Amino acid sequence: ICPAFGTSERGLAYDPVTDTFYAGSWNDARIVQFDRSGAVLRAVQTGLSISGLAYNPATGHLFVLNNGDVGQADIFVLDSALSVIGQFDLTDGGAPLFAPFAQAGLELDCAGHLVAVDQQGHVGFGARSSEAHPDQRRALRYREAGHDHRVRAEVVVVEHQVIVIEEQGQTRVLGTR
Repeated sequence: ICPAFGTSERGLAYDPVTDTFYAGSWNDARIVQFDRSGAVLRAVQTGLSISGLAYNPATGHLFVLNNGDVGQADIFVLDSALSVIGQFDLTDGGAPLFAPFAQAGLELDCAGHLVAVDQQGHVGFGARSSEAHPDQRRALRYREAGHDHRVRAEVVVVEHQVIVIEEQGQTRVLGTR
């Protein structure tokens, strides 16, 4: 599956509810949604330097990791129309986790945590969000129930050596530098 994007793509996410894919790039700042045949369903200009994508089928939100300079948000949250509905930075005690233009890769794990990759530091940072669980079996129930899905994140870094996610008072190691 490879639509004629016209440029190299930096992020890829899958929507199991519609069985479609999202791709995006910092080269053209657009997100392309396409199906398994490679047919482009839509292409939306975002103005973002896309370096990673993650999709939550429970909420219909697409997370965009922005490869930007200090002062620009690290993560943008888009709705099903691919309009920005939220944004936040990944910080440790208020200090940015990413050096300028270090953001490169984003994933949403089965527990609803975002994992963002630092291409300069060669490490992944975990972020907890208030998003509903991305489990595909729950996706339609959450949408039908009309839950309010405000987005917030919390990142915990221990001595800048071990990257962890705090989950209900417990800590889970994601990786080390």
